[in-house]
Amino acid sequence: MAGMRMRGIGCVALAIALFAALMIATAGTAIYPPVAYPGAALLCGGEVRYESHGASYRPGEYTVTRQIYCQTGGGKGESEEITFRAAGLAFLIYSAILFLLLRFVAAPLMRRRLERTLAAAPAAAASLGQILDRAGEAARGGDDLAERLARLNALRDQGLITAEDYEAKKAEILSRL
Repeated sequence: MAGMRMRGIGCVALAIALFAALMIATAGTAIYPPVAYPGAALLCGGEVRYESHGASYRPGEYTVTRQIYCQTGGGKGESEEITFRAAGLAFLIYSAILFLLLRFVAAPLMRRRLERTLAAAPAAAASLGQILDRAGEAARGGDDLAERLARLNALRDQGLITAEDYEAKKAEILSRL
């Protein structure tokens, strides 16, 4: 059971990490190209250069294109456009970092917080099956009517059953008179 839960946490952490990294690498690069620098630095053996070009084709409309170039061989050397590859590699780097942070830092912290919360409120930690069993006992038990209704009322007061459940079980108890 613990292994299944650990895989579940890992899958959720992976999905969140992939989505967040995709947003950072794509939208982040489109808005501010240096966001893709980790990928560009690994791809480029020379100097990484960013360029933005704006154009207005119709009144009121303005577009901007952003590109990342790898400049090799000094100032007059060859220049290669690496925008998509840099963003893709940055996506992989950001995914790995976010996954590790979520899986091994955030998830254990959230688990400890949940355990402390459940330990502080033992009534809230009761399983649904236990609550239903106790409500069923109150409805059908061999006790006298007043005691069964009192136990059912206590369950409602503790917040373990809803008012609707209380009314339904009360009607069931009273119908057996």
